Amino acid sequence: MPFVSVTTNQSLSQSDKAELLSEISFICADILGKSEDFVMVNLNLGESLFFAGTEEPAIFAELFSIGLSAMDAPTLSCALCKFLSERLSVAPKRIYLNFRDVPREMWGWNGSTFAKS
Repeated sequence: MPFVSVTTNQSLSQSDKAELLSEISFICADILGKSEDFVMVNLNLGESLFFAGTEEPAIFAELFSIGLSAMDAPTLSCALCKFLSERLSVAPKRIYLNFRDVPREMWGWNGSTFAKS
């Protein structure tokens, strides 16, 4: 149920894009202790991003997950910022990350929700 969306003004080859998607999925599943079978990753490359008064390389990423704790945010921030900075050649100070906990009853899947019965 984790969903990660990464938007950047950087570009990648098709093979690098596929590899990046796979690596983001693995990192998030690993840190959150969730099955990668439920991780979804969205990658928006070559977008118009204007940050701190310039169009220099930048990233905005969001991670939504059920049961996401504020205690997970520092670990996620460190790992994702380092990884995205290295892979997309973006300075860490030009990366914003947003983490959101989603209530089980508000996350739909397979014709239902993840609400406990």
